[in-house]
Amino acid sequence: MTKHELLDTVNPDGSPTGERLDKAEIHARGLWHRDVHVWLTDGERTLEQQRAWNKKIMPGAWDVAVGGHVSAGESYLDAAMRETEEELGLRFAPERFRYAGRLAVEMVMQPGPDAWMHRTVGDHFVVVERNLDVAGLQLQQSEVIGARMYPIHQLAADLAHEETVQLHAPQPSALWQLGIAAMQAAARE
Repeated sequence: MTKHELLDTVNPDGSPTGERLDKAEIHARGLWHRDVHVWLTDGERTLEQQRAWNKKIMPGAWDVAVGGHVSAGESYLDAAMRETEEELGLRFAPERFRYAGRLAVEMVMQPGPDAWMHRTVGDHFVVVERNLDVAGLQLQQSEVIGARMYPIHQLAADLAHEETVQLHAPQPSALWQLGIAAMQAAARE
């Protein structure tokens, strides 16, 4: 992460406002901005990353394989490719990223007196890699402290039950459902 990371602000529908601000200011003011998620699957399992404990958003949680902010002037696809290489050490050709959809998300972070609103409009992509090898990943230690392959059907079951939903990052249900459906569809192709 750079000291001053500039992001484009957007409207809730994803349309640009024309304003570029530092990520810290965007977060402090609760402004809408862009993010990206990449769901990696071998067809039956999905790769989950464990977020570093020092992360401001969902520290230590098992989350989508790749996630990050879209830099000012950057396309969603370019951000997906950059984040995949940065976080996991994986480089895929642009055509490997299958578009899965866009989702606007509002989440309260750090509930309590230090609460703040994280508002993002994110594009989601799926990459099917049949021979995905967790041992061969080059994790970005400042962002990711672990990786695991998790059965997609078990992820769906976990998210449906209060007792097991906490095994995964507290992302909105709609975000998880989008990724699960997209991975299942991509695996059938």
